[in-house]
Amino acid sequence: MCVRLAREYAFDYVDEPLVERTRHGDNVSAEPEQVTVNRLMWEKHGDEIRAHPAVEREFRGNWARNRAFVALDRGAWREAVRAGSEALRRHPTPQNALTFGLAVGGPVAFTAAAHTRRLVADVRSRLDTSDERHIAGGELDG
Repeated sequence: MCVRLAREYAFDYVDEPLVERTRHGDNVSAEPEQVTVNRLMWEKHGDEIRAHPAVEREFRGNWARNRAFVALDRGAWREAVRAGSEALRRHPTPQNALTFGLAVGGPVAFTAAAHTRRLVADVRSRLDTSDERHIAGGELDG
């Protein structure tokens, strides 16, 4: 989709986070379907992506990270290590380093990380709900 948008519209760079993305078990990017979407995007737009080396590195790194998470979910640790290593090599980011570390750590590391992620998501959800109650009750000034 971004490739099609870039053909039609100019983009500008904003040097600050505009959204925060949380990875959890219900994320589409952690599902096998996202790996298929990445493959289809590559098949359709690979030439355009390859024309921009930085975009290609990021795309392939993210695709490899998605494959690693899917492999981790399936318990395919060797496949996860290969994909995590590729993600880190292609696009060295903290997320890709963490993915590779989880893959190398095996089932124990992945289970602990998944448990921690669920706890954090639960706390965030409770905080968000609490904030909404305060706002609805007029307890917070806007």
